[in-house]
Amino acid sequence: MKLLARPAIACLGLFALVALVAVVVAHPVRSAPTRAMRVTGGCPRHVKPAIEFRPAQWIAINRALRAEVPRVFANLTSMGHKAWPRFQIRALIGPLNGAPLGGDVGPPIRGFKRYVALASRACGRRAAEWSVLVILEFPNCQLSCSNGWAYLTPTQSGWHLWTSYQV
Repeated sequence: MKLLARPAIACLGLFALVALVAVVVAHPVRSAPTRAMRVTGGCPRHVKPAIEFRPAQWIAINRALRAEVPRVFANLTSMGHKAWPRFQIRALIGPLNGAPLGGDVGPPIRGFKRYVALASRACGRRAAEWSVLVILEFPNCQLSCSNGWAYLTPTQSGWHLWTSYQV
């Protein structure tokens, strides 16, 4: 009788172990953090709202872009050469209503929510909502990298340029 009890207990133990492994493998891990997006230029800190866009802000935005694009897109190269010199600003879009900067000019821009969602996932909703989407063209770059985007965010220390676009 002792001889029969040991194999039964061993078989039950093996069965329990296999069942436990199957449950652990099949059970999704809900508490694991989602993979963070890579942000070039770093997420902005001490974000502040940019409520109005008058000529003074346009000049500040232009100056900030001229200073920040070389920093954020420093690794953008084409055929072994820097691709960011001579970059061109193609569009500036305010994120809250999807309208071009300057207020209520024209209808909302369709397809814009994608950029807001990317920015929110990368650096948070507040940074996304108070940033300006900047569409850039890099004429020194081959076709595959000739267009890009970045977010220009007003902060307490000035404008901060960042992107989730893989440079």
